[in-house]
Amino acid sequence: MIAALARLVARSRAVFAKRALDEDLNEELAHHLELLTRDNLNAGMAPEEAHRQARIAMGGLEQVREQHREARGFVRLEQIGKDIAFATRSLCRARGFTLTVLTMLVLGIGISTFVFNLTAWILLFDQPYPHSEQLWLIGFKDKHSPSNPYRSTIQFQAYQEQTTAFSEYAAVTHDIANVVVDGELAVVKLRGASIDCFHMLGIKAALGRGFLPDEYRSGADNVVVITDLFWRKYFHAAPDVLGRQILVDQQLCTVIGVLKINQPFPPAFEGDVYRPFVPVVDPVNPLMPAVFVIGRLAPAVSP
Repeated sequence: MIAALARLVARSRAVFAKRALDEDLNEELAHHLELLTRDNLNAGMAPEEAHRQARIAMGGLEQVREQHREARGFVRLEQIGKDIAFATRSLCRARGFTLTVLTMLVLGIGISTFVFNLTAWILLFDQPYPHSEQLWLIGFKDKHSPSNPYRSTIQFQAYQEQTTAFSEYAAVTHDIANVVVDGELAVVKLRGASIDCFHMLGIKAALGRGFLPDEYRSGADNVVVITDLFWRKYFHAAPDVLGRQILVDQQLCTVIGVLKINQPFPPAFEGDVYRPFVPVVDPVNPLMPAVFVIGRLAPAVSP
């Protein structure tokens, strides 16, 4: 329910706040381009070549922008207007047929609404997460951002240390990463998962295991859990995948788990490869990395 509501709010916002969202998207793309360029520089490339290879790895920036706009918005309003006008003219030319259709629609909608009221909670609002009614998206809104679901790492740490409204948190970071599997390069969605993330959302590995508490510290976090799709695409569903190593942004990581096929995630939590999220505040840029946070209400705390 929380995930569906967040998606609806985000799509509605996209219709009326296109310029602000485009600015946010440009900043995010620039950030990812900077990260890839930095990785290439660290690998020994010259600055111009590092930037060129980073742009190649990200693909066409304008194509990425268009895909993002299509994903975040509704069907184009101009096309909807044209369809409505065409349908209205057609119906006005056949009034007897129109009256029959409208009568059937009224009866059908009335019956469907009654059935919906009886079954809506089971069909739509019962999300596949333990006690989903206790889960709340944590974000902010102001005059510039009607709905912004992202928080900084330092804010996330403050919630954990200074609030009692939530008993646990599921948080993820967002990155685009270069991953090398058996010499094959892939650009994937890398998610850093907080220590309670998988447990809170009821996510379990179909093969292997999830992350251990000891792996949520620097130096011990070079382990990954991959999705079923990533396993089938890059490991060809090899049964001996556990223990194999891949390069994630030039870091050697060990595969410890494979998620269930079509594992349900909240939209912002969907990724290809997951690593432990070790919160470290960058003194140069304390607002990064941004995190997407869902909290579980503590007992006896009302919404």
